[in-house]
Amino acid sequence: MSAITKPLRDLTKQNVTWKWENKHESSLTLLKEALVNARILKYFDSKKPIEIHCDASQNGLGACLFQEGHPVACASRSLTKAEERHLEV
Repeated sequence: MSAITKPLRDLTKQNVTWKWENKHESSLTLLKEALVNARILKYFDSKKPIEIHCDASQNGLGACLFQEGHPVACASRSLTKAEERHLEV
């Protein structure tokens, strides 16, 4: 979601002139589609094995907890400017 929402988040930064452009409209449309088509979460069962999927990009990071192929919990966030400047380890 971080990459999808970046143009929208950029509009909320200090000293940025608010100007709605095609890239913002596209970002909003993609965000709406992602939310409407989101997978339904299942309840966590402590008796079942878990799988954790995680990923990071230049703009954000995210992780999802799965049980039996179904998402149980997901989390993601955008990176701060300081975090974006760190070198990959």
